[in-house]
Parts: sequence; structure tokens; C-alpha cells
Amino acid sequence: MKIVFNLEDTKRILLDSFCNGGLSELKFCSISVDWTSEFNHTNYVKAKSLLVEMGEENICYEDVMLQILINGDEIEFTDFENGETIRLNLEIAHDNFNNLSEDDKTILINVLNEDFDAWDCFSALQYALYQEVIYG
Repeated sequence: MKIVFNLEDTKRILLDSFCNGGLSELKFCSISVDWTSEFNHTNYVKAKSLLVEMGEENICYEDVMLQILINGDEIEFTDFENGETIRLNLEIAHDNFNNLSEDDKTILINVLNEDFDAWDCFSALQYALYQEVIYG
């Protein structure tokens, strides 16, 4: 049976990965979002303003990150050890998730089924960014 993720699955996987340790684990590998960059800051302000306009309350950082992607914009991750940047958008994440091997997709299924830990979220973000687990 071939596993295919729809766009809503991709959004849920990303949000859970943002909220539940994936970003923290990436940061231990010197990869994080530099919100002081003009590119990221502009996208953040735009997404947060839209959430406020939509009447959302109790907006968290991770909600804004997902809204950036839903808007069709990108989040730029910086590898601070080698100075490279990686841009993530919803289409890239969705394509990367669906192009994984069936074995690798099981981690993402675990996230969807709420049977995961921070390490699974770390792996999911790496799949979104690189289509493979590089760290860990």
C-alpha cells in the first residue's frame, strides 16, 4: 500500500514538528531560523498580521510559522556552521514528504497519529528540508 500525504497532512506534520521539539533539535545541529533577517522578519510580520485579521487569539510562534507557509511564502533556515541557507515552503515540504520511501514515511504517519517524540519531529523537519535525515 502506497502512502500519500495530502496538503492538510503536510500542514499538521509541520505544525506538530514545529511545536514539539523539532526546531529545538535542529538548533542543536546549528540550524535555525534567523528571525532578524529581513526576509524572515517580513514574512513573519505579514503572517502574524493575517492571523490577527482573521480573528485568531492566542497566536503562538509556531502558528505564525505555519501561516507563512500557507501564505505561499518561505521560511529561511540558516546552517550557522557553514553559512548556508535552506528555504522551506509548503510545496517543497509536501513534495519531499510524498517522495520518501515507504519506510521513512512511517515516522510521518506516527506524527499524524500523535504517537511521536521530539526526535520524530526532528526527523520530520529534516525530511521537509532535505528529503532525508542528515543529523542523527
